[in-house]
Amino acid sequence: MITLEIKMIYLINIILFAVVIYYGYKNYTLTKKKVTAEIDKDWLRLPIPKYETPRFEDFDKDHSLLKDILESIKLEDWTTKIENERSYSLSDRKTYIIELYNPSNTLKVRSRLYAYDGKVNLASFNVMKTITGSALTTGNVSYNCDNTETSTLVISRLWGYILQHHENIYSETMSG
Repeated sequence: MITLEIKMIYLINIILFAVVIYYGYKNYTLTKKKVTAEIDKDWLRLPIPKYETPRFEDFDKDHSLLKDILESIKLEDWTTKIENERSYSLSDRKTYIIELYNPSNTLKVRSRLYAYDGKVNLASFNVMKTITGSALTTGNVSYNCDNTETSTLVISRLWGYILQHHENIYSETMSG
C-alpha cells in the first residue's frame, strides 16, 4: 500500500510542476509582449485586408440598375443572340447562353440559363459596358444568381426570348 508520506510527495511534485508551468507561461507571454512592443517601435504595421469581395447587391439593394436594364431591353428592342450550349453529359439538361446588345452597342448583357427536370435556373447574369466597335469592355457588373429576387426578375424577362427562339426554329423547320 501507498503510505501517507508517498502520497504527500506525489502531491508536492504535482504542485511544483504546476508552479513551473505557470511561471514558464508567464515568462513566455512577457517575452512575447516585449518582442511585439519592440517590433511596433521599429516597424510600421499595416492593416490586414478583408478577403471578402463586395457584391453589387450591397450597393444597389433595391435592384434599380437591374430593373432599369430589363426595362430598357423590353422597350428598346435589343439585339438578341441565343446559343444552345453543348452538354456532354447524359442528362437532359438544356443550357442556353443569351447575349443582348442595346441599339447603340454600348451595353451587353450575357446570361446563362439552364432547364432541368421542369425547372429553370439562372446560372449567371453579367452586364458589360462595351467600347463601340471593339470587343473590349470598360466595366462589368455580375449579379448573385443565388438571390431569389434577382433570379426571378431575370428569368421572367429572358425566358420569353428562349421561347421565341424555339418558335423561330420550329417555324423554319416547318416551312422547309
